[in-house]
Amino acid sequence: MKAILFALTLGVIIIFSAICSLTGAGIMIHDLIVPGPNFMMGFNIFCLSTILFFVTITSYIVTKVLTTSELMADVLTSLVENELAKSQKNSNPIQTMLNNMGFSGPGSGTSVQIARIEKDGTVTPITDDNIIKKRDEILNQFFGAKPGKKDIKDMTLEELQEEEKVAVSAQNFELAAAIRDVMKNKNSNS
Repeated sequence: MKAILFALTLGVIIIFSAICSLTGAGIMIHDLIVPGPNFMMGFNIFCLSTILFFVTITSYIVTKVLTTSELMADVLTSLVENELAKSQKNSNPIQTMLNNMGFSGPGSGTSVQIARIEKDGTVTPITDDNIIKKRDEILNQFFGAKPGKKDIKDMTLEELQEEEKVAVSAQNFELAAAIRDVMKNKNSNS
């Protein structure tokens, strides 16, 4: 609706400026043939309406070019999206991104390999056993063989939740994650 009103407005301005331009030219020609005092008035009308005519025509052309390029961009975008959708087997964008980055696992799932980078630059994969051993080291460091502290395996879920809150407030996120893992194991065993 806006485009139609804009086009109609430009059309009216173009017609008005063309009529005014012709009127100004007519006044100038009349005063050249029959000498009169209105030559400068005709010249002013002719110049101003000619300028208005060209500005309006330029606005109309620019508007059409922008509208056409916007339509072309929409069409091209939809074509590209369709082609990308056809080429991608997964509809999950995160999984697709991980697959494109080389983090693809066996089958249709995606897995990320956790590894440790040594000082010499070699990459050593960390297995589940290594992760559990590291978790136990972290837990033993904070809960093992300390007088007045319970062993982590003997704590209730409420006590573990309190210890997790303390670890988070101390910004010891490794300990908090390890405690959360023990709580998850306790919940699954219960």
